[in-house]
Amino acid sequence: MSGSSSGPSSGSNTHKRVYLDYNATTPLAPEVMKVVEQSMHEAWGNPSSAHEEGARARAIINQARDDVARMIGASPQDVLFMSGGTE
Repeated sequence: MSGSSSGPSSGSNTHKRVYLDYNATTPLAPEVMKVVEQSMHEAWGNPSSAHEEGARARAIINQARDDVARMIGASPQDVLFMSGGTE
């Protein structure tokens, strides 16, 4: 098919790309990106440590745990945050 275009119509792209590979990762919503960036600047301490930076990080994690629990109708102690999907 020499000279044919790669799409169904020449000159314009009428197809919208649909991404279906969310198994490993998903794009972040802009508001999530903003909160993550803010946390990386303000609460970078080890949440298991007793120092001020750790306490700040621990408070943010605990607030997130409370928020998630409230959204799904669970108790905060039942919400666990893991570093990856295989844990």
